[in-house]
Amino acid sequence: VHISSPIFWICNGSTCFCFNVTAKLCLPNYILFTSSARMLSLFSCFPSIPSSIPKESLPPMLLDSNSSFTKNFSDDSGSLKHFNGVLINSFEELEKEPLEMLASGNLTKGLPLVFPLGPFLPLELERISLLAPLKWLENQEESSVVYVSFGSRTSMSKEQIRELGYGLVLSRCKFLWVVKSKVVDKEEEEGLDEILGHQLMKNIENNGLVVKEWVDQWQILSQKAVGGFISHCGWNSVVEAAWHGIPVLGWPQQGDQMINAEVIEAGG
Repeated sequence: VHISSPIFWICNGSTCFCFNVTAKLCLPNYILFTSSARMLSLFSCFPSIPSSIPKESLPPMLLDSNSSFTKNFSDDSGSLKHFNGVLINSFEELEKEPLEMLASGNLTKGLPLVFPLGPFLPLELERISLLAPLKWLENQEESSVVYVSFGSRTSMSKEQIRELGYGLVLSRCKFLWVVKSKVVDKEEEEGLDEILGHQLMKNIENNGLVVKEWVDQWQILSQKAVGGFISHCGWNSVVEAAWHGIPVLGWPQQGDQMINAEVIEAGG
């Protein structure tokens, strides 16, 4: 198999140090920034903070100026000027003001061009999604179901999960709820009865459907029955909800999620 020479290099924001390699190879280099344009505005001028971003919205790890995370974040920010451009999963209808700010040249001296290429549509993968949630949604009235998911990398304590469950039941709304109780990338060992408790499971029977396996969120958000989304505000979830026109009730948990929630609020 003949492999031709590379014509450019794309890396993510945490591997900005690679610009030294691409410079030696005379390769154009681009960063694929995986969060919002609003978050990019912070990243591009850190340790300064744009006036549009409240300090309380910063990722908690950046509040410790002596942490290795903060140092790396600042170093990577300083490397941006060495790149030919930044690719971002966003679009003007969602983040008009942040994108205009980044394009103006007034935010950070030497910031390369930012290319909003979103929304990125998911690939068809071999991973099989559960069919039960989709079949259940087909039997619900239009815009009658609240979809509840906090992503595959965010977990809650059992106590918090149960409080959320009782709140959903008391809301009297139909809901599809994806439960995750384990830390990042760990397999769930407990069953739903163990996580939620027998009484809560019984109360849920007439109100909604609860699953703890991976689901195809893109497919779920495309269903006519879904009328709202309770989300942790992970950026992919925000973009997918915007693409499908689904209102989001944000409950940010960590990282860039508070800043992403502000994008939702600003976008209405």
